[in-house]
Amino acid sequence: MKKLSDKIATLREKIFYSYIIKPNEIKGKHSNELLILLDILKTVYVEIISKSSYNSKEANINSIAETFSHAAIAYESGIASNILKSLIFIDELFISIENNFHDIPMYILKKKLLSLYQLAFNSNTHKELNNKLIHFIWIGEISKIQLKHVELWAKRNNDYRVMLWMDPKTLLAGELLKAKKATLRSDETSKDEALRVQRQCWYFSQERHIFNDEIIAEYLTDVSGKKFSSRCINKARKEFVNIKLSYLNIKIMDINTLISKYENRGRLKIYNFEIFYRTNLAAASDVIRLLVLSEFGGIYIDIDTLPKINIDFPHTDRYLTDNNLHDQHNEKIEAMKNTMTFEKFWQIENKERKTFESNDCFDKPALFNAIKKDLCSTGSNSVFCSLKEIKIPFDIPLLSRHKKNINVFFSNVIVANSNSTTIDLSLKIINENYRKIFRLVEKNIQSDFIFNYALDGYKNNSRVTLNISGPGVLLRAIFLTIIDTLELPQDIPESALLGFLNTHLSFTEQTMETESGLASSWMK
Repeated sequence: MKKLSDKIATLREKIFYSYIIKPNEIKGKHSNELLILLDILKTVYVEIISKSSYNSKEANINSIAETFSHAAIAYESGIASNILKSLIFIDELFISIENNFHDIPMYILKKKLLSLYQLAFNSNTHKELNNKLIHFIWIGEISKIQLKHVELWAKRNNDYRVMLWMDPKTLLAGELLKAKKATLRSDETSKDEALRVQRQCWYFSQERHIFNDEIIAEYLTDVSGKKFSSRCINKARKEFVNIKLSYLNIKIMDINTLISKYENRGRLKIYNFEIFYRTNLAAASDVIRLLVLSEFGGIYIDIDTLPKINIDFPHTDRYLTDNNLHDQHNEKIEAMKNTMTFEKFWQIENKERKTFESNDCFDKPALFNAIKKDLCSTGSNSVFCSLKEIKIPFDIPLLSRHKKNINVFFSNVIVANSNSTTIDLSLKIINENYRKIFRLVEKNIQSDFIFNYALDGYKNNSRVTLNISGPGVLLRAIFLTIIDTLELPQDIPESALLGFLNTHLSFTEQTMETESGLASSWMK
């Protein structure tokens, strides 16, 4: 019977049969990658075969041999799409290993596979960003701080054209949201009554053929019994005009020019439905951002997102370490650092930090002082990074990813070329999702789903929106595009595609933890 080392040698020879030279003498274009591949193979083979039952041993040997031999052939072809396809199959094999074997050093294997992903691309697989545009979307009245966020991106990226998309016919959306929160979050309002309020607001809007702001004013008058002053509309419109005139490096765009096009009539219904049924302004924005990217291309950025910060915080890190706070309250502490960095850039004095007042688990003044010490040693002009050159592999959009945690994606930044197949697919998925929702609402069908959807952010935190119009939709569309582009099996697990997504389709050149970001979410 052959020793295990002999079996490994035989398998290595079987997999790399196309090479005349021995594996440890491999030289050439992909020699480094092939040696990493052999290293992964050795670990997989030793760990799996030794732990396999007698009946499954041969099947496992054949499976491993087939997966790795395809990878060797792919590297020999030199075609990036073939190489990526083979790496995804190795990722799928890893999933099988995790599910069926214990005590396998998966983190080591995944780290090696990650390095192969990072080496897999060449210039031929990447598309240039066809329009150097940065898009922001805001529905309702916008604050001066939020405008400073937009202006910061414009200042740090002079080679991009910055567009802020607003709806001058729906400037009172924030007033409607405020009124709904007061009613729906009350303990006195039952779940059934809350659902009735949502339906009533939607049907009220459908009976009137006037601008959204006039509908909101009439609705608020109707439900409160007090006349909503027309001066509020005039004030909001005046401020909107002032914004257009005041920010020369920001082009103000009208959402209605896009949403009112005949081909977008279905999306107009979705947009208005979210304004009036749930008053979920984030979901309404989800639809607009995809329409903007489909038509114009470029980079969509959430208005509360800042550019990447280029600062070390040694005093802050020392304070966190000394007080055992590195693993606690991470989001809030990051938001403190980033907000104070933003204030330093604009020389804003902000002594009130209401967002952080509820957290009494650490000495806030001491933390603020540590952050200030770090910021004092840094020039204000160098703290925020400009965007680097952006390329899009296989013309598949890039999606925001958590800087520290892989497999955690957001839709606060989306990078895509115009007429992107993936963006158009995302819009189709959203259309289908809302077709089902409209049916439930129109037939007044009550179910757990409709309660979770209608009252998300009011009486529950189900976060169903993430998969109706948010990052879940984009991830699904990206996965389907990867499968189509690389000619993968339709039933391949999405988890097997994450390595490719993490290394080549993610965007991390941004800062998403900010005080205004924590405070301005529609769910807060």
